Amino acid sequence: MDIQIIKAGITNCYVIKNESAILVDAGMPDEINKFSKGLKDLGVNPGEIMAIVITHCHWDHIGCAKKIKDMTGAKVIVQKNEKNILIKGKIVFTPGHSPGSISVVLDSGDAFVGDMAMNGLPLTTRPNLPIFAEDMTAVKNSWRKLIDKGVKKIYPAHGKPFPIEKLMNKVVL
Repeated sequence: MDIQIIKAGITNCYVIKNESAILVDAGMPDEINKFSKGLKDLGVNPGEIMAIVITHCHWDHIGCAKKIKDMTGAKVIVQKNEKNILIKGKIVFTPGHSPGSISVVLDSGDAFVGDMAMNGLPLTTRPNLPIFAEDMTAVKNSWRKLIDKGVKKIYPAHGKPFPIEKLMNKVVL
């Protein structure tokens, strides 16, 4: 399995490639050219992307979703009940940052959490919980759920990936 990042404005879009590929998050509005160049630089044919998983429906995560869907023909997944993903993993309901936040948790322990965690300027200087959440108690409960599922590595929408241990002291168990 190969995991690559395409920057689409301030948001990371993750391409998870095995026999086929899925995309986690669709970047900011008007960043389709950066996204297209990122795919080309990675050597990924748009037709390889079978699904676009949106971690939550804020503008910086859905901005290019329609254009990417048109380019790839992929399904856009915004609800946890969808099962048309071609990788071994689950879509987990992780409310808190927003009421409809979801995370993609692979069987490998990699978790794509959208804004449930952050790790980079200008938002934070180290791995941390979100700087904004509609319900911080729900954020912490969602993290307990992810920890119980065996998450090992966090892929935030903003900043660099990091091991779960860097966040453990932020979540009171």
